Amino acid sequence: VYAFVFELDSVQEALQTDVTRLAEQTKEVQIQIQSDDEPQSPKEYARRSLAPKLPDWSAVTSPGNPELLKKQQSRRRRQQWVLIGLPLLMIAAGIVLISRMIGQEIKVANMKADFAANVSHELRSPITQIRLKGEFLQMGFAEGEEELQDHYDIIVRESERLSRLVDNVLDFAAIEAGTKSYSLRPADIGETIRSAVESARYSMETRGLIMDLNIPDGLPVVMHEPEAIQQVIQNLISNAAKYG
Repeated sequence: VYAFVFELDSVQEALQTDVTRLAEQTKEVQIQIQSDDEPQSPKEYARRSLAPKLPDWSAVTSPGNPELLKKQQSRRRRQQWVLIGLPLLMIAAGIVLISRMIGQEIKVANMKADFAANVSHELRSPITQIRLKGEFLQMGFAEGEEELQDHYDIIVRESERLSRLVDNVLDFAAIEAGTKSYSLRPADIGETIRSAVESARYSMETRGLIMDLNIPDGLPVVMHEPEAIQQVIQNLISNAAKYG
């Protein structure tokens, strides 16, 4: 049988030394070992009994450096605001980004629908002309070589127009896919413009519009793709006829 005797004052002093060393790491709070018989201080934060190991003794925490404690609380408050505000900011940014993406997709879808509708309308006109002139020639209603030649010219011209519309659709698909490229070569820019205007002249005249072409003589040779420039000019002429 063993019996041990401890001097409580020495134990308290040893514990207080350890607690003081610990409190130096957290200067905003002071820690003390006190007897339960000692009166409580109004500045106490918390009291924890050390029973059953050390009955009638408690660990007591009280304010240390008030300014340091306020700074720590302020820092923790800012950290909490950051932790709350950052996710909210990210959510708001995500909502804005998704809204823009959805709006862009809707805009592109509307453009594609408008493009398909315009192409369908534009294709109908040359197809109708080719069919009418073909049926006219098939039934033998043309009188004389000159009238026959006029009908042949219209069929060829509308066929070229139909080809250009198909090229527009293919170019649109190539541009959207990022594979569209141009082959530049030296050519007469005046002849390119003249060819584009003459191809569009019949369509303009059927709408009751008159086209005047004035190209200066002696224009220099220019590096360009004639088909692409003609397409641009014909688009401008077509827009002028529709909306001008």
